[in-house]
Amino acid sequence: MLFESSLWSSSSSSFSIHQQQENHHSSSPITLTTTTTTTTTTTTTPYSSIDNNQTLTIVDIYGGCNPLLFQLGNFSRDGPTVFNGICPDTWLVFSFSMTFMIGYVVVLFLCSLGVYLKRNGGHLKSRGLVNIVMTLIADSSFIILICLRFIIGRRLYPCGLYIISYFVLPPAILLPSMLRLWRLIFMNRLNALKTCRHAPPQHKVLDSSFDPKKYLSNHTQHSSSPIISTLNMELNESPRSNHTISMTNISNNNTMSMTNSSNNHNGNPDTMTSALMNTNNTHNNTIQKDDTMDALWWNSTVVTTEFTPSQQKRHKLYTWFVSNRFIVCVYFVCFLFHILLYIFFGAIEEGIYQSNATSSSSGRFMMGSNGGLFIYDRGCVMTNNIVILVACESLFYIIIAIVLLILCFRIEKDTWFIKRESLILVAIQFGAILLFAICGFVPVFTKITDFFIPYGFVLMSYSFSEVVLSVFMPIIYQIVLDSKNGNHFISDKRMKLHQHQQQHISSKITNTGTRKNTLRSDLERFLENRKTFELLLDFAKRSYCPESVLCYKDIERFKTSLKHRKTISLHILKTYLKPNSPLELNYPKLDQIHDEIMKSIIVDANSNSNLPSASVMMSNNSQSSSPTSIPPNLFDDIQLHCLQDMTDVFERLKSQSKQVRNILREWKEEEENNNPHHRDDDDDSITMTTIDIGKEVNGGCKEDSGQTVMATTTTTITPITTTTITTDPSMQQQQVNNNNTSQTSSPLLLPTTNHASMKASTNHSSKTPSKETPQFEENNNVEYI
Repeated sequence: MLFESSLWSSSSSSFSIHQQQENHHSSSPITLTTTTTTTTTTTTTPYSSIDNNQTLTIVDIYGGCNPLLFQLGNFSRDGPTVFNGICPDTWLVFSFSMTFMIGYVVVLFLCSLGVYLKRNGGHLKSRGLVNIVMTLIADSSFIILICLRFIIGRRLYPCGLYIISYFVLPPAILLPSMLRLWRLIFMNRLNALKTCRHAPPQHKVLDSSFDPKKYLSNHTQHSSSPIISTLNMELNESPRSNHTISMTNISNNNTMSMTNSSNNHNGNPDTMTSALMNTNNTHNNTIQKDDTMDALWWNSTVVTTEFTPSQQKRHKLYTWFVSNRFIVCVYFVCFLFHILLYIFFGAIEEGIYQSNATSSSSGRFMMGSNGGLFIYDRGCVMTNNIVILVACESLFYIIIAIVLLILCFRIEKDTWFIKRESLILVAIQFGAILLFAICGFVPVFTKITDFFIPYGFVLMSYSFSEVVLSVFMPIIYQIVLDSKNGNHFISDKRMKLHQHQQQHISSKITNTGTRKNTLRSDLERFLENRKTFELLLDFAKRSYCPESVLCYKDIERFKTSLKHRKTISLHILKTYLKPNSPLELNYPKLDQIHDEIMKSIIVDANSNSNLPSASVMMSNNSQSSSPTSIPPNLFDDIQLHCLQDMTDVFERLKSQSKQVRNILREWKEEEENNNPHHRDDDDDSITMTTIDIGKEVNGGCKEDSGQTVMATTTTTITPITTTTITTDPSMQQQQVNNNNTSQTSSPLLLPTTNHASMKASTNHSSKTPSKETPQFEENNNVEYI
């Protein structure tokens, strides 16, 4: 007896043939109709071979699978059989999945170890440690669950666990990149909000016409000719430039320069001429203009205003958006929502199936007869209903990701390569999603290649690449940065030692030796100049750490200000040293430091003593403001901490900016050209020249005018020659003796505050030629007694 049948089915492995009798006494053929889920097959057989009302079950040995899978012999893992609609796997799937998972576990271990060891590195902190950890968890949950299915076997892997991995697929794939873009956008806005109140709009970008040679030349001439180059007419304030001298002459009617004052009132013009002849006259106007602008910029009497109510709300909102708590909440809510969605649809599916179990055998409405959302005793394959549901979930995330991507194009490029990294990952992500969707509709991928190398590895490859690019590579960046700058960083011990030497210079002036730290010299020079300071501040803002730069600036204003010192100190406390303040410094025991400094300010407010003034106003009515007694070294430890924090920013600025490297090279070349006899000496050696201009500076003034002349001397570690003007003739012999003491310790040299004050009455009339004092190799503020 012969059967002619067409055995083609795309989704089932068996079907039933229902026989119907048309003629009981003839040998005419019988038409039988078999119905499967996708096709209808007609079978013809002689009547004599089948009894009436007989049902036959014929097993489809291919089950919709490609016949090639049944001809692989030992290479086939499951043999030439079909189970529950699942085609036989090959051992290549097992080998490839095992290799992929082992590779990922190795990378995951290295990433976990690197995150722990480099958790304080800038590349990791800028990306957010919690965000990195959550990225590892999200990608690992997806990769491990899918790889285990291929390793254990599609027929044995629990169907419910496989469906869960698809339900959490959208947040596992899309959420890490979304939050990375989100954090990048709001970190940019937050740091822009922090710095917008400190730098004027016209000074935010380094001027393209900035000439490093001109800058160094200006400051070199400025040091050798203080009367012309540092004549800063500023009310009640002494200038920022530590290696310059400022003389303030304020009257009721007008403000005049010291040059004009000396020319008008000196009987003998040679008093000031000896100091002025050392300057190139062709550059005096330009030098005076640049230095005056720098001094006014540093010594602005207007303290930085506090946040407005709207700015405070924005600051709190941005801070919340980039906080670790927000990141964890988003991950928790999204994953919980998708798991609850799985439970919801699973409960509906199971309820409908149980209610119709006696009347219908069509299976569950989500998974059909091959599985179910709550089936954990066997494997299953994905159905179109689940695919459509997951696609709708993913669409919501994709729309948000596109919006964030558009906003990301509009922000500034950061210095940690986060923007570049995010854009690359988004491009890979969209490409992987598109390729996965295409593979799902092409039969050659679903029927053949999926059983050699599953096309689900397209999405897993993206998750793997995300871990490599967003976690593993930043760890490598940090290791390279640490090894590269290891010899340049200033350790805490060395910084504290240097501070100790500053405080006890009188006893250590012969033992300190030369200081080789050229990094701080370059850094402080950058901070002293307005244009390079703004370049450094912009880089720090894009590095998400402008607090140290801004705090350093305010501390310098605090030191150089007398009238507003208390106001600035309170501003520094409230802005940088108060816990949870807008620009809180990462300083150990910050609350304790805040309380100690606040007590010092309160004690000053209750005391009647005042420090010597660093600037004296020359006015017709002899009125001057009384300075505060708050010591200028109140924030020295904080400023030292800020310098240490800025070393990493400055070092990366030099490595990433060719313009900055050119500036530093030009400064060094110009310095060597201007100081040919000191090329082999220390970078920090300072030469101070004392010029006694005597009592004829104001020789033509009236005795009752109340005008006084004051010269202040401050030195920095920069290798710039500083000039001191001494106006008291009683000090001349001491200065001559001081010049003969070489570099030994002398009782005439005493440590003092940032600004040593020396006043002279206007009734003196003698003058003394200039003398040179020895070179000192420390950052000192020296007062001649």
